[in-house]
Amino acid sequence: MISADSSTSTSAPVFSRAQNFKMFWIEQPCGTGRKLRVLKRVTLAFSGQGDMSRIGRSTNLKRFDLLAVQPITQAAFNLACQTLPIDIISIDPLSFRGFMLSRKLSGLASRRGIALELVYAPALSAGAGRRQLLLTALTVTNVTGGKNVLVSSGANHEHQLRGPYDVPSVAQLMGLSAAAAKASVSSLPKSTVTHAVGRNCTGFCMAQLVPVPEAGAEQTTAGAAPAGKRRRTTT
Repeated sequence: MISADSSTSTSAPVFSRAQNFKMFWIEQPCGTGRKLRVLKRVTLAFSGQGDMSRIGRSTNLKRFDLLAVQPITQAAFNLACQTLPIDIISIDPLSFRGFMLSRKLSGLASRRGIALELVYAPALSAGAGRRQLLLTALTVTNVTGGKNVLVSSGANHEHQLRGPYDVPSVAQLMGLSAAAAKASVSSLPKSTVTHAVGRNCTGFCMAQLVPVPEAGAEQTTAGAAPAGKRRRTTT
């Protein structure tokens, strides 16, 4: 996933500090092939219900396809896992310090289709940021088992980006298994986009599959006597 500014053209992308745009490959229906579609993402840092109430009344949220939040308090993290209509919970290593992450909260977020996001850019530089990121990542992976954990760059500069084959290796350093590390950059981003599409669409649909017997079998069944009243034939 590449973070790019809205001024992206056919030349090299201009990278932005605010991660508002993510690029994904989207399968087009009817066999029309693959097409690159740019999805807009916004990440909101909040500390409680009051912040989200004010943000929720903003009409600007409808301009974005993916909605991510970055809780900076324990109450905000609990609220994000339990009730907020979002797609991603982005974990800031500095704010996450001292949070209580339980299997119940992570399981609830997973059942609601919300992914937990870890960024690898701080791990590429020496210092306290790398140590805190690794400690936070190990805490998250120990509780979640590496499931439903999304890994993205969080890059402020293009030199902090890594290729799709390098990111799973960095994810394994964070404590993810090989399968979970691969899913964090492949199947999980795709399911997160699918969740965002469903969240943005209004209305509900319920379907039930009912087997329909064939015409010949239906006539045979209608003309036959009940099983309890059939005569036994002996030879």
